[in-house]
Amino acid sequence: MVLAVDKDTGISIAEDEKYREEDEKFVVRKIQARNGLEINRTKRSTSNRQRKLEVAIQESITWLEINQEAEKKEYDYKQESLEEIVDSIIKQQRKPTQITFSSLNTDLSTPRRSAFGNPQPYTGRP
Repeated sequence: MVLAVDKDTGISIAEDEKYREEDEKFVVRKIQARNGLEINRTKRSTSNRQRKLEVAIQESITWLEINQEAEKKEYDYKQESLEEIVDSIIKQQRKPTQITFSSLNTDLSTPRRSAFGNPQPYTGRP
């Protein structure tokens, strides 16, 4: 049986391929975990924004019921306050979520196992 061996590292190409595949699987699992967390965060964030909006609206309704005889300035102030809350919530909803490989720190330059148990940087060689 003939094994092709990398002269620089002394690792067979078959072993290198095995470790490269393990690295790729690790990256995929990491991305899947990150995506799961992001989906969960988005759901909770949407729920929190909805609650904030409902609270702000209910507070405005309650204020209107209590302050039937308020001055124009007070009505204007309350309207501006409600609009600020609504605008803030809308801006939060429009923020794009960017997931990139760099944000996952998956440049694969971190040490990995070699055939001999020594940490070896990923060389990118097939």
